[in-house]
Amino acid sequence: MNIAIAAIAVFFIILPGVIFTHSYRLTDGEKSYTAFSKISIMAIITSALFHLFMVALLELFNQPINYQALFDFLDGKTLTKESVDVFNHNRWLIAGYFITLYIKASLLGRLANTIVIRYGFDIKYPFLCLGSHWYTAFRARIKAARPYLIKNPDSVLVIMDALVTVSGEVWIYTGVVDRFIEKGNGELDVIILTQAVRQRFDTQKDTFGARYEIPSTYLYLKYNEINNYNLIYSYLDKNENWVLIDV
Repeated sequence: MNIAIAAIAVFFIILPGVIFTHSYRLTDGEKSYTAFSKISIMAIITSALFHLFMVALLELFNQPINYQALFDFLDGKTLTKESVDVFNHNRWLIAGYFITLYIKASLLGRLANTIVIRYGFDIKYPFLCLGSHWYTAFRARIKAARPYLIKNPDSVLVIMDALVTVSGEVWIYTGVVDRFIEKGNGELDVIILTQAVRQRFDTQKDTFGARYEIPSTYLYLKYNEINNYNLIYSYLDKNENWVLIDV
């Protein structure tokens, strides 16, 4: 029973970092795959920082932490009646402490994500990026695109040329990358294009056929059906012309 209490105490202590990391990972409203080890490290570090700040705040208002009681709960084996009494006497203060911390962690996670994405800090400092390499490629989170993303996040487009074999014929599908979907293990599953067109490619003569517009808002391409693909990055200049970004 005491071991279970210790596990619950550890869970509540680490939870602020988990909430912060979850909020921070929401890239454009979607979560991209991130290695569990990287998430865990960030959750532990941010939890420690949150608690240090809150403890300092409590000390400032003459509400010191009873560390002996805290260590008793964390240890589990040495939990005493005195420690339980301390908890019961301060249960509302403790509840307020953690509820405040959880709300703060969620809000700061979203704020940190907004600032990092808006000013391209995840590009300049890769350890701040909690997205996969697919996110880096399809969201143009690359060094060459950073100056344009900072000026206007909507001024950069990622255009894909995908080589797909359909009924023995080779077609090239071209469109603007709108979204992508990953599997639970981080493998790419689906790429969603807008403004899509397609054209037949003759592999024998190395020639292209006529382009055909695809009459749909979104084109879903299964990644495992793509033979090869090419990504082109472009930005909208001051004359409202799309210019290729040299990567």
